[in-house]
Amino acid sequence: MLVIPALNIKNGKVVQRFKSEDGFAFIYRELQENPTDVCKLWRSENARSLYISDLDGEPNSLTKQKILEILECMDIPIILSSTSTSLEECELFLSKGAHRVAICRFAINNDKEVKYLIEKNKCNFGRIFRENPKVRCHTLDLRRY
Repeated sequence: MLVIPALNIKNGKVVQRFKSEDGFAFIYRELQENPTDVCKLWRSENARSLYISDLDGEPNSLTKQKILEILECMDIPIILSSTSTSLEECELFLSKGAHRVAICRFAINNDKEVKYLIEKNKCNFGRIFRENPKVRCHTLDLRRY
């Protein structure tokens, strides 16, 4: 079984809470300020892949900059989930080394752009969640061969 650590990044910071032993909380507070260091820590602990969620989804956000830094320095597959609705941003993440990109909202409403991404990046798609009043996010998982 492969366990894939996940990081949720918002405003350039890791937003989920780290559990720590008494006296070590300050270390984890510092790590939360720098997602790249968290990824390096996971890699040093022998993580084989990472799952990163971009909770901002803004084109020029600090979170996007941090994700690009992570993609640049990691030597393992990165699975990225973003709330972005931009074809250009999806292309950027794939071109910078993201192994998989899960695209919310964008997938259902942009058939031609999704087909273009699949063909250009030699990807296939994983799953699509159709319109459902209980589900706010439609996802297409682009997987590199």
